[in-house]
Amino acid sequence: MIPKHIAIIPDGNRRWAKSKKFSLLNTYKTAGSYEKAKKLGEEAKKWGVKYISIWAFSTENWKRNKNEIKFAFKTIEK
Repeated sequence: MIPKHIAIIPDGNRRWAKSKKFSLLNTYKTAGSYEKAKKLGEEAKKWGVKYISIWAFSTENWKRNKNEIKFAFKTIEK
């Protein structure tokens, strides 16, 4: 049975990037790219999913570095 609505809560990108010694901003750029979101939506549509919600920024995220917040919002806006 395929759900009509899928909610996605990305979590752990910062921890994963740090553990691999990857640039945090590049990790956000890759994981949160428009192309990835579009591909996800197209695949979900093929399966019959009608709605996708992505929780991309929580209240805890406001405690982060200002440059990181700015970059995250630029990624989300795209």
